[in-house]
Amino acid sequence: MSYTEDITNGASILQQVDVTDIITSLALGIAAAQEKLDDNSIKQLTKLSETEVGDKSLLELGFTPAFYSFDYADVSASISLRMALKKSDEFGAKLSADYKSNADFDKNFFNKLENNKKKETRKEFKSVKDISLKAKVTSNLTLNSDSYNMHQEDGAISKVEHFGENVRTNNQEYRVVKEIEEAKEVVNQSSSGVIIRKSGPYVTVYIPETPTTSFGLLKLDATYPATSSSGITIELSSAVNFKKYGTFNTTFNRAKTANTGTVYGITESGFTTDGATFVKPKVYFGWDLDAFDPLYNEGSVSNATPELALYLKTIKYILQKDPDSKINVKGYTDGSGKKDYNKDLSKRRVEAVKEYIFGKVSDDVSEARIKTALYEGESLATNEDKDETLRYVSIEVISDNDYIFFQGGLIDADDATPNVASTDANKFIVLEDTTAVTPPTIIKFTYGGEEVIIKESAVDETSKLSSKSLIHGFHHEKVGEVSYLLHEESVVTYSVFNSESEELDVTVDGVASADLDKSTTKVFVSDTETSKTRLNTSSKDVDGNRTFAVSGSIDFRTSRQFDMSVEGNAALAARMKSVPAPQEFLDYISQVLTDSNSVS
Repeated sequence: MSYTEDITNGASILQQVDVTDIITSLALGIAAAQEKLDDNSIKQLTKLSETEVGDKSLLELGFTPAFYSFDYADVSASISLRMALKKSDEFGAKLSADYKSNADFDKNFFNKLENNKKKETRKEFKSVKDISLKAKVTSNLTLNSDSYNMHQEDGAISKVEHFGENVRTNNQEYRVVKEIEEAKEVVNQSSSGVIIRKSGPYVTVYIPETPTTSFGLLKLDATYPATSSSGITIELSSAVNFKKYGTFNTTFNRAKTANTGTVYGITESGFTTDGATFVKPKVYFGWDLDAFDPLYNEGSVSNATPELALYLKTIKYILQKDPDSKINVKGYTDGSGKKDYNKDLSKRRVEAVKEYIFGKVSDDVSEARIKTALYEGESLATNEDKDETLRYVSIEVISDNDYIFFQGGLIDADDATPNVASTDANKFIVLEDTTAVTPPTIIKFTYGGEEVIIKESAVDETSKLSSKSLIHGFHHEKVGEVSYLLHEESVVTYSVFNSESEELDVTVDGVASADLDKSTTKVFVSDTETSKTRLNTSSKDVDGNRTFAVSGSIDFRTSRQFDMSVEGNAALAARMKSVPAPQEFLDYISQVLTDSNSVS
């Protein structure tokens, strides 16, 4: 149910319902019943005194009237106030109707926009404004008098990141969250080795490149023989080998000594260069940023390290070549923000790392290989300071196997054994040398059923994959080894959050957002959402007979937005018992009768 907390917190209408009247009425009903019973007992008394047997009345003969008394009464009542949004306040539906002739924004867009309004993160800020435009649209926008160029940069990533970065730089009271509509279905039709897949809003393309050195990835099962004589021999080349026995630590150091080149290991404990000390490499992010940047470097942290590059490369191969392996991914933020916002930010960072990792593995390797994806938010923060060491995503391999990666040195991809064709539990699952990779002859895919050709026959636009460019309606940018394609028709929504002010004034190319022509504008700007406006829920909530059952009360000023009804019920349970007539009363009646007889 959307915004019930806002409705509940508004609260005064229930206070106008006087429950005491119901309770009083029920209690008076008990009293009235007692009075009627007493009257009936008096009538019995009169009857007994008037009815004679011989010369005496029944009363004189010892008959007494029955008196009754309530010795127990339970009164209960309940009232429910039910409220339904009126059709006249169908905010989302009204917007959709206002823009019905606009080719850029359809009903689905407004449904998604209204669904976003339900997010808890929005309630933490004094104001929020949504600004939407297609990736191909450029515009000059002012936000509270600060001017920004929208989408005037090249590149699939840079184009959509630039606005948020500039807003944060100008005023750190603002946070900006971008949401790009999901990419259409992608089917890879390229030559073997080329990986093209849908990654959230992007199409990612990975084309293998010729290695600069030989390398191999060795998989070792969890069993380590106790002695050298029972150990397993691993050949790095025809003349170089080492044995697996003892522990992973001792085996790793024998492998490192034998190869002489770059050697590192990966186990569930993490990443090691010495076999004894393990770390879990982290992908770091700039303040309030959620895009993976392999060149990010700030203070004491950096993504531009050989260790991280090799680790990510190895994870790609482990996922690709060892079907029993999985990974855990956890995202974190520093404490300089709102709690729910930071949790959402950590989620977006996890998604960015997932897109990068899975952008390099074939599409038959699904994200189901992620055992756990956790969005930890600011859970590690102890204060509200900006701290680059806490803004990261950690990745750990979950496997019953250990791995040793060799790069350069004495490893020979042709002679290393057990090789990839072996059925042994301990074997190389990747072996590659510096032999030039044959360029793919076909690089193409379908996007929503439409064919996109980058290379085939006489067509060759692969040179565009090395720079920020526009390829067949897709904005392109390469990040690390992965090319990102963003379709120019994709709608990008920027939610601008302000923690200090409820004023968010926007102009688009010199025109105030309220004055934009809804039938032709290429930039949608929502009304500013504040605590006072959050009673408007999505059109989905309004379209049905959605009813809010509310405890507490509601600000009377907002009651005009609702159809109101009050429903009540009451229950009464009572128990009575027969009691003898009061002795004083009987003595009095006897005296009256005696006096009456003596007078007569």
